Amino acid sequence: MTERKIQALFEYEIYSAGAETWVQAFAPMIASGQINSHISMCHSSLREVQNSEIINIAAGLSYEGYNAIICSPYVLGDIPVNIKNAVVCAYDALNEAANKMKPGVTCDVVLDDYANYLEKYGYLDFCPYGSLHSTGMLECEAPIFSVENRREILENMTICIDAYFKGLPWGSFRIEDVYVIEKDGAKRMTTYNDKFIPAYFK
Repeated sequence: MTERKIQALFEYEIYSAGAETWVQAFAPMIASGQINSHISMCHSSLREVQNSEIINIAAGLSYEGYNAIICSPYVLGDIPVNIKNAVVCAYDALNEAANKMKPGVTCDVVLDDYANYLEKYGYLDFCPYGSLHSTGMLECEAPIFSVENRREILENMTICIDAYFKGLPWGSFRIEDVYVIEKDGAKRMTTYNDKFIPAYFK
């Protein structure tokens, strides 16, 4: 199956479920293998996906004017140990960051905790940027979160955690989920990864 065939299946499903279109910032991206997955923002190609290689699925939809994003890694067949270890670390780091997000917390607390987790397990050098960004009517929109600006996280914000590992010897991947900030913490709005990754990669 080609990357574009997988993209077509995704588009069929989102439109069947009532979406207006894909997410406003990018078309669904299916990037597979050592070379294609290294491209952060790309067009799906006619490359055929292979067994035991990383497949980076990055997609989202627009519904009633608002966007939701999800990125999930996948491997057909046997999962090599080095891919499994990296995916599990990214997933655990994402949950570590999510647990820190509460109204009144400044973003540097979340970002530093995420970076410290990756450093502990040897993956920080493969993380090219901070893990938090806002979403809503665009896939990435204001406010911008950084360690330097120490922006405060507020109730009712909609925030993506983007655990992106780039440049590993076998490829790159993202785990990305959407959260809404409630008074007691962050509520995960995209629940697929939370069920899929522990069952498939751990």
